[in-house]
Amino acid sequence: MNQNINGRFPNWWQQAVTVENLECRKYNRSNKGQIGEFDFSIIKPSELERALDETRIVAAGRIIQNNHPLVFQERLMSSMLGSLSNPIVQKDSKAIIPHGLIGPHHFVWQANSLEVSDPLLGFDAHIQVFDEGNFYQWEVAQFEIVEGRHYGKWVSEYLDLTDFDRTYDEFQRIMRLKGNQEISDEEYTSEASGFINHLRKIRKEAYSELLHVHEQLKQSDRTSHGKVVNHPPPRLSRFESMKIVDGKMSTICTAAPFFYRATLRHCHQAKILAANTYHPDSVMNLHEIYEERCQAIVMAIICLEAVMNEAGNAKHPNMWGSLEKLNLIEKINFLHTYSETNLKFDTSTHPWQGVKSLNDARNKIVHFKHEYHEVKILNKGRKSITHMEHTLSEDLVGKIPNLIKGSIEKIYTLADQEVPRWLTDQPEWNLSQYL
Repeated sequence: MNQNINGRFPNWWQQAVTVENLECRKYNRSNKGQIGEFDFSIIKPSELERALDETRIVAAGRIIQNNHPLVFQERLMSSMLGSLSNPIVQKDSKAIIPHGLIGPHHFVWQANSLEVSDPLLGFDAHIQVFDEGNFYQWEVAQFEIVEGRHYGKWVSEYLDLTDFDRTYDEFQRIMRLKGNQEISDEEYTSEASGFINHLRKIRKEAYSELLHVHEQLKQSDRTSHGKVVNHPPPRLSRFESMKIVDGKMSTICTAAPFFYRATLRHCHQAKILAANTYHPDSVMNLHEIYEERCQAIVMAIICLEAVMNEAGNAKHPNMWGSLEKLNLIEKINFLHTYSETNLKFDTSTHPWQGVKSLNDARNKIVHFKHEYHEVKILNKGRKSITHMEHTLSEDLVGKIPNLIKGSIEKIYTLADQEVPRWLTDQPEWNLSQYL
């Protein structure tokens, strides 16, 4: 519905008011599965404006606030596919599904479009109320499965919704009339429109009670105003979550997954570059090999630091912030010491020996000194390599994929956390291509 009366109301409200109050249906018998089809062009602007003036309450679906529509859509799709993604909010659904005052940045989400389902044929978990220039949303009902039949029913702690449940049989009767060729179009239209008017009457009676519920909930509401954010919501990657406290939004990112995949990608690319040289001693792309190995080593340590801080904070939330000045090896030592394992932390054992070598290489890269270093003699004097090639050794970088995966698994285990799914292939998360 694109019509907007004087810009006073958002389109979702205008559409809900129209669907629930105005004659906007054409009872077309060719529209399978539906009583008719919606045609908002038959609504006169004066009719809509009058309805907008008179309507205080609708059930328009679910209002989502403080969240970019594309972010919400992507997370919804990810959950259906089983893809990797963090929840938009952690244990605070009211930050994005308001229970009380609705913030200025919101949109409506409906499980089914108007082409699929007529909202008047059922009810909804949420109602929306326009009150003194503000919109409110309240969760007032739940949909329950009914044993012994193939359709459920709406129930509420605030009012009796039995009348809505009773409309199912009448709807089936109307649909049989629709398919009965012995019934004229005029007869079907009369029956169908009469049924719609009956649904409006039931809804109007329920709304009368729910407006009193709205006043009660509004009076007792102490939290929804703190969930209202006045600026547009930012984009969130699938590894970012947010929280809202006192009207201020903050975000957190689980960065280890993309650090991990970047590490594997750089290891893979370094391997490809080395394999594509026309001669083992070729120097044509040696600088590019160095570049990829540098990034693989640095990214691997960045990944382990991110994992260490996430797991450590989960295990020791009250003290981990004071350990920020410790280096990676010291943090692992601390986590190891205060875990339930009886094994002593030892950097000469797997995987910590490899992590220490990797961390030493990372430190040489990050704190690089422009100075001469003696070359390394290998194979009993038959070969020599530069200090840089020794630091970025093919052997070290070649071991990174298995080393970093094993280390991450060990860290999460020490912290009594589940090993993350992002260490293996998942829908829309392909790691095998780099291994």
